[in-house]
Amino acid sequence: MPEDGEGRFGYTHASPYAFGYVDLTWLPWLEVNVRLSTFDNIWVDPLGKFNDDGFGRHYMDKAMDLKAMLYRSPGWPIPSLALGVTDVMGTELMKAWYGVATWRWGAFALSLGYGTDRMNGLFGGIAWNVADWLTLKAEYSPMDYSGDAVGNFKPHPGQPSSKYNVGMVLRAPWGTEGSFSRQRGESAKDRKSVV
Repeated sequence: MPEDGEGRFGYTHASPYAFGYVDLTWLPWLEVNVRLSTFDNIWVDPLGKFNDDGFGRHYMDKAMDLKAMLYRSPGWPIPSLALGVTDVMGTELMKAWYGVATWRWGAFALSLGYGTDRMNGLFGGIAWNVADWLTLKAEYSPMDYSGDAVGNFKPHPGQPSSKYNVGMVLRAPWGTEGSFSRQRGESAKDRKSVV
């Protein structure tokens, strides 16, 4: 969680999902994230009907996420504790409640949590700050995509081929970050919409 008064904005794309977001820590204990989500494979035609034939504009969904820091640990072996909720307004298409504990030890961070609804159970991850400009990450995510639906269309039909994700974060000296990852064990050719 960023420090009090810090924020970030960005764009992330893991087909068929794409998110533009603004993330702010308004108080030392509260993080607020607003985002606009689009789905690569679902369109809205000029008459407002959903389709998967590429006619019209991509379907967009707005959302707000909240995370409260219950306890910020001074260090190992006591974890920091947080509770959060995703998609608390609007369609609530991606809603989930979760709790997470994070242990930090030197250049390593280990997180373990439990989420409801879309988060679908126990999750966890590890991050290693290899250098000031590089962080490596791995996680286990039991995310359930089966409830994601726009009309009769599902952007991610079925379950992912893997529940393990790996990635890296590259940081520039002026505060810009770029991330690269392999998520859900999928490639672009594996993704399609179904009716």
